[in-house]
This record gives sequence, structure tokens and C-alpha cells, in this order.
Amino acid sequence: MAADESARILRSAARDCEAAGIACESRAEFGPISDTIVEVAKDAAADQIVMGTRGLSRLGGFLLGSVATGVIHMADIPVTLVKRGSRA
Repeated sequence: MAADESARILRSAARDCEAAGIACESRAEFGPISDTIVEVAKDAAADQIVMGTRGLSRLGGFLLGSVATGVIHMADIPVTLVKRGSRA
């Protein structure tokens, strides 16, 4: 079930943040992705949105994914995109 998988992943991320001394709040929501991310940030009175991106090729790297683009355009707070490094 998606809710169970979300809870598992979010628990792990919250532990990583706590271990690094970073305050975080996690919750699972379902809906249109970009809209939901921005609404959750507003509801939580977040100072910033940090989200991962898929590792893209050099050519693909010039274009952001539709979710990241949507969040950047809709959010009234800073959005930081983190690109995951490639695996060898």
C-alpha cells in the first residue's frame, strides 16, 4: 500500500535529519504532485522546499522535470533542487 511505503521512507528521512541536527516535519499526502507539495508547504508554514530530482543526462539536465518546474512556479518560498549523484 502506498501509505505504508510513504511512512517507511519518511521515517528513514526524518531519522537522517534528526541525526544531522536538522528540524523536519514529514507527512504523506496524495493528490496532484506539484499542487500538493506547495499546499503542504503553505499549511506547514515552511521556510523552504527541498526536493530531489531524477539524475538526468547532460541534455536532459537543461530541462527540469514537470513536478520541479510546477513547484518552482507555484511556490512563494525558495525551492532547492537536489540532484542525486550517479551510481557506478
